[in-house]
Amino acid sequence: MDKKNNNLLNDYSEKEYFFYKKTGLNINNGFREDVFINKSASIIIPVFNNFKFFKKCLISLQGQYIPLSLKNRIELVIINDGSKNKNQLIKLINRENKIFAVKLLSFYKNQGRSVARNLGILYSDNEVLIFLDSDMIPEKYFIINHLLRHQYCKKIAVIGFRDNIDYDNDQISIINLKNNLRKVKPNYKNDFRYKKFIPLSWHAVHADIDLKNFNKTHYSLRESNYFKSMDLSKVFGAWTLPSMFLTSNTSINKNDVVRVGGFDIDFKGWGMEDVYLAYKLIKNGINMIPVISAVGYHINHGGKNMEEYKKNIERYKTKIKKQYKKYKLDEWREEMNAKFSKKYDLLIEKKLSDY
Repeated sequence: MDKKNNNLLNDYSEKEYFFYKKTGLNINNGFREDVFINKSASIIIPVFNNFKFFKKCLISLQGQYIPLSLKNRIELVIINDGSKNKNQLIKLINRENKIFAVKLLSFYKNQGRSVARNLGILYSDNEVLIFLDSDMIPEKYFIINHLLRHQYCKKIAVIGFRDNIDYDNDQISIINLKNNLRKVKPNYKNDFRYKKFIPLSWHAVHADIDLKNFNKTHYSLRESNYFKSMDLSKVFGAWTLPSMFLTSNTSINKNDVVRVGGFDIDFKGWGMEDVYLAYKLIKNGINMIPVISAVGYHINHGGKNMEEYKKNIERYKTKIKKQYKKYKLDEWREEMNAKFSKKYDLLIEKKLSDY
């Protein structure tokens, strides 16, 4: 990392070299079953009402390749963010989850994405946090692709990719997910970070970006040399480095997240809460590592409020001008416990031995 660059260039070349020396693998792609890995992980999944999407997510997790060294070292932390029928969610989890320890936390009222994920972090027991949205269908080697990078590299965030798909597509039918997950093959090249046409209409939301970036196709992953040329301010297409970090599919060491205060609960509704977390992580010396083999399908749906998004962009611009608070683990835990007091219940807490 270039310490003279206040924007913190994301040059992870030394980590890339070390990872190759230890594993024989490209840090951006692939895994090997014979490479030792024992990093523990908590997979944090917020859920709000759309249980049919979450069912497919949960089933695809049951088919994950889990080496013996990771048995009993992975847990699911599911946060019901005020969904009406929590009993239906309890039944779904008890019926479909058979291979992971699991916790289900349930807010009495909808709190929003930042608060839900912070509660998940608070209840997580493991070293690495994998953030996964309930509308994601991870491919069979999703978990190991994330954890392998954390096994050999410190101070990194693993950035996974996603491929949009319709709910009724046969590729993600319940039967296919249960019986043929190995053949479920989302394509990272359908992710906006690989290729995206940016229409001129986007300039209304991103008015501070040069007009020449619009009405053209951008290949941000390639143009930035797999994010190595990115930093906090340099724009590729419509995005800077923090915008590459999406909590639909990403992972980070728990201590690194807590140190920068977790998710900022000032962000309401959809968008930018994950971008601001990435900004704080980058300022704290974390490299963003894209891994094209850590990929999943993302189920298409509506529900994005563009007015909320515009407000969150302005919140982000305001916040990055100020210093963020750093925490010790006990200090952050105490603050979160106070914020969440009497707002939720712990409905399920099962160890793998309970099954």
